[in-house]
Amino acid sequence: MPISKFRLIALVTLILTLLAGCKDNKRVCCDPPPPPLGLPFPDSPAKLMANFQTIYETMDYAGYQDLLAPDYQMILRSSTTVDFPELGATLDYTEEMGIADHMFSGADGHDAEGYLMDPISTTIMQDPEQLTGWDVSPSDDPIPDTDSALFNVDMDFFRAGDHSLNVFGQLKVYISARDSLYQGEVRPYYQIAGIWDLTDDGGKGTESTCFGYVKALFR
Repeated sequence: MPISKFRLIALVTLILTLLAGCKDNKRVCCDPPPPPLGLPFPDSPAKLMANFQTIYETMDYAGYQDLLAPDYQMILRSSTTVDFPELGATLDYTEEMGIADHMFSGADGHDAEGYLMDPISTTIMQDPEQLTGWDVSPSDDPIPDTDSALFNVDMDFFRAGDHSLNVFGQLKVYISARDSLYQGEVRPYYQIAGIWDLTDDGGKGTESTCFGYVKALFR
């Protein structure tokens, strides 16, 4: 049956009305959903340290990759090096990422003798307490000529079926910055260039241990 002239006009009018409604209501019809919330842009040392805490508590591996500078290194305590001689005195970026992958993914750890350790299920970190201002490290420092500050940290690594590991004491944190274009303007992008582990070493058989030792368990 052929469409009458009046029905054709009505159909065209309806289509135009719907199109006009979508145009007037772009947020509903046409706009893409907003991007998911992420870590704050680290344009200050304070935001960088806040991201450090968030990344450990959420076990955010992708965020950790961006948190550390490519030339990052961690200075281990001598007690950690004695128990895990294969690590040497420092961890570089690649080694740190391998450890973070194991820690954050729920993989089993291995003690110094190679025995399996229960995976980390939850991490809770108190707000790092900054003890000194940011200042350039001296030339005889393990990581020389780099902005650094001293922090008190208190971290609990909970493991299903086993006792938690508590890290308490001081970390010396080194930072670097590069220019980055963000929201149309150039801002500094801070990253952690290094960590010197000065946390307390509780000794074997205790729940308290140094930061580097916890990392070594997931090497």
